[in-house]
Amino acid sequence: YLCIQQFRGELFAGSVAETGSNGLIEKRTSLGVWSTSETGPDTNLANGYHSMVVFSDALYASYYAPGALTALIRKFDGTSWTTVYTPTGGSRLPYTLKVYDGRIYGFSVLNKIMLRSTDGASWTEFDKGAGNLFLPAFGVIVT
Repeated sequence: YLCIQQFRGELFAGSVAETGSNGLIEKRTSLGVWSTSETGPDTNLANGYHSMVVFSDALYASYYAPGALTALIRKFDGTSWTTVYTPTGGSRLPYTLKVYDGRIYGFSVLNKIMLRSTDGASWTEFDKGAGNLFLPAFGVIVT
């Protein structure tokens, strides 16, 4: 698994797949039972789920399929998955998701773009890195 996240008492684990398979998000109940919660749309090499966070009582997951240049941010409300962000053009690369100060953020190291949303539905690109100044790390420091 590439990412894991607890949501509503269950453990969710995102995987990256081999060619011919779909990346998955599997969930484990409190009784230890595993099942598939979400199946990625592509079967290209290394397609799958790269990051997950909980924001506003929903689970968000970042999906990426490099061969198809497909990138999505998906939302799980406890019942069903929906796509809440689909980048276009050169922004179709994987996003790391984080929550801070009442917002959800997405950061792509590969294209040096940051996104943010206050509601998880409307996303705004608000910063682009210059040259190679962005490092492949994204976090929150609280003092």
